[in-house]
Order: sequence, then C-alpha cells, then structure tokens
Amino acid sequence: MNQSRFVQLAAVAFGLILLSFITRGVTRLLFDYSVAAYVSAPLFALATLLVIGLLLRGLLDVSGLLPLEESDD
Repeated sequence: MNQSRFVQLAAVAFGLILLSFITRGVTRLLFDYSVAAYVSAPLFALATLLVIGLLLRGLLDVSGLLPLEESDD
C-alpha cells in the first residue's frame, strides 16, 4: 500500500462516517429512532472497521515493521 492509497482510504472512512450520520438524521425524519439506527449502523460499522485497519497499518508504518511505499505523484 502506498501513501496516496492510505490517504484515499482515510477519506473514504471519513465519508462513510459522515454518510452514516446523514442517513441516521434523514431516516429519523421519516421513521422511528430504532429504524434509523438499524439503517445507519452498517455504514458506521464499516467505517469503524476501516479506521481500525488504517490505525493498525499506520502503527506498522511508524514502528518500521511494514513501511508504506512512497507515492509516485
């Protein structure tokens, strides 16, 4: 994984978190709170897993065990 891919995945994680909050808010306007939570939970869970994976990958880079490749940009 190179540095630009890492940053892209971080942006995707941020977008998924934002999308889950927007989904919960819009769904809550139309349905009950529990329905809104069920609809937005998969997006938030996916974003959480992505953030955890990026955190672990970043720790491997900082520790020097598995450095990120330099971007060609």
